[in-house]
Amino acid sequence: MQHAQEIDTEASPSLRRAEEGDFPYVSDAAGMLYVAVSVIIMAFSAWFTVFPIFIFLLIWFRHIFYKGVFILSPSPSLFATLIFPFLCCYSAFWSDYPLTTLYHGIELLTLALSATIMMRIVPVKTFIKGLLLGIVITLGITLASGNYTVDYLSKVSSLTGFFGSKNEVGFFAEIGIYLSLLMLGYTNFFEKLIFSFIPLIMCAACLYLSKSATSVASMIMLLGMSGTTYIIMRMPQQLRGLAIAGVFLSLITGGLIIAAGHFDIFDATLNALGKNPTLTGRTYLWSEGLRNGMERPMLGYGYTAFWIPGRPEAEEYWSEFFIPGKTGFHFHNLFIQTFVDVGLVGLSLMVWSLIANCGRGIGLLWRRGLTLESGLVFGLSWMFLLRACFEVDVLGPYGMGPLLFFALMAMQAPVKRAIPTPNAE
Repeated sequence: MQHAQEIDTEASPSLRRAEEGDFPYVSDAAGMLYVAVSVIIMAFSAWFTVFPIFIFLLIWFRHIFYKGVFILSPSPSLFATLIFPFLCCYSAFWSDYPLTTLYHGIELLTLALSATIMMRIVPVKTFIKGLLLGIVITLGITLASGNYTVDYLSKVSSLTGFFGSKNEVGFFAEIGIYLSLLMLGYTNFFEKLIFSFIPLIMCAACLYLSKSATSVASMIMLLGMSGTTYIIMRMPQQLRGLAIAGVFLSLITGGLIIAAGHFDIFDATLNALGKNPTLTGRTYLWSEGLRNGMERPMLGYGYTAFWIPGRPEAEEYWSEFFIPGKTGFHFHNLFIQTFVDVGLVGLSLMVWSLIANCGRGIGLLWRRGLTLESGLVFGLSWMFLLRACFEVDVLGPYGMGPLLFFALMAMQAPVKRAIPTPNAE
């Protein structure tokens, strides 16, 4: 993707609204720094409460009016990005804890707006570099912390760092591995060293030390899908449809074989990953989440209003799973947690968002081949979908997952067009 030329502020003193995809870029150095700092803040904001979030919002919201352009101009991609956060804010009207719901809903909304600004003023390659830089620093801090936790069910020691969660470590490592592999084909030797080899080694080590079964399994599936897709996209266009049909037929056949084997292969895989067939209590949480969700099926309990100290059901689950801090817990399934929070209405929006991102990733690959933009959208959107059955990465309100998820939603616009300078021919 070519870098757009930034418009001259003095030559364009009057503010104008940009068309979809028509925005000025920040410099590469500034964009990479802004994104890297944002990643670190999303990783450790819980340790420093409000101050780092204020820094994050300041970084992006000060660019709302940038070089004579209104960056948050209304557009289809802006509507698609903000519709779910608006529902979360609105759910305060029926929430048992309206102030908590409204507070967290506004946090999610500001995150989505920040992600939109980010994707409108930062070039894709710069964005990926910033992500990798932030991830390397984050995982470096995680390794330096030396914090490991023994799972009370599997008895496996896992790297948790300052996250307090092996799955968070695995999540950051999984993103870093994919992005470092994606950058291999788009950089010179020095950039490969900084943005491919070093992140790949560090992220692979952290993924191994985290012992996160969800991250390992989704990483294997994601790399398998990406490799298969890469091979298919190098075929003549008239053969691609047949190849895709063959892949899907193979997946269906494999699924039927596993089902016919009474899930013996599934159980063996879980055992190899240090899990039991109940996924360390997740199937129990899923059934309980569905049971609780059916109490308020249409609109849910309100955004973030279920896991509140004092709610009897939440207190019971915290006690059963030995979580005295009563924080950082959920139903370990994006669809079920969304159903509990904002009901079938919110679940429909979430499913639509996931499918829209995945569909756009496939469409970009089909039309343009493997580019940084198509590879980014394809890989991260399918990663979120693959992880959705076991983790709640994108509900937020703040975190690496929702930041990337809403960034993908904001990328629904066409490729950014260059803004000509006043002296352009």
